[in-house]
Amino acid sequence: MVYVADEGFINHTDHRACGQATIDAVFPLARDHLSFPELYTDESLQPHKVATLLLTNLEKANFIVDISDYLPHKLEAIKAHVSQVPDVGAVMTRFAERAAETGKPYGFGHAEQFIRIDIPA
Repeated sequence: MVYVADEGFINHTDHRACGQATIDAVFPLARDHLSFPELYTDESLQPHKVATLLLTNLEKANFIVDISDYLPHKLEAIKAHVSQVPDVGAVMTRFAERAAETGKPYGFGHAEQFIRIDIPA
């Protein structure tokens, strides 16, 4: 399973570019030994088939994940972004509130929503 930003989501340019590059790497590049033959021949790395992509997209989600047990870890990760946000505490509060709101209809304490794409083998 690979988690990545959806290119259709309005956010930072580098996030969208990273998301698109990841999607391209997962399919078709990682599946095909012809994409990077030097990895297959020189390093004996085998192609890898990713079964599922989870794309962040709050508007078109079709998959919900209970993150209640992981919320403290996510909030700690947000703290590491002090250089990027002026009020880390407010961002952490907003994130926790949004996760609680997302989870409520599903009986989860906190949840995140994604577009889930299952890739046929």
